[in-house]
Amino acid sequence: SYGPPTENNQYLFNGDFVDRGVWGPEVLFTLFCMKLLYKNAVFLNRGNHESELCTDVYGFKTHLACAYPRSHEEMHRLVHDTFNQLPLCYIVGNEVCV
Repeated sequence: SYGPPTENNQYLFNGDFVDRGVWGPEVLFTLFCMKLLYKNAVFLNRGNHESELCTDVYGFKTHLACAYPRSHEEMHRLVHDTFNQLPLCYIVGNEVCV
């Protein structure tokens, strides 16, 4: 069902949050906020785009620099520190979600 995240209405975002256009930083920070607000109902999986190579090649690093010119280098490092903590998969209903 749709609606706000709850323990009975959980959301799993299956990676590749970034490199989807100029709003990439805002999309990522929205997902981070959702995870903070709904820690038991929102889950984030790391995709292949959550790597330094992909964020450099596909534009996220540039979009971050345009959106946050004064602090983009530190933000880029912190974002990747966070990506490195994300799981690569979850088990949902006895099925592995990668």
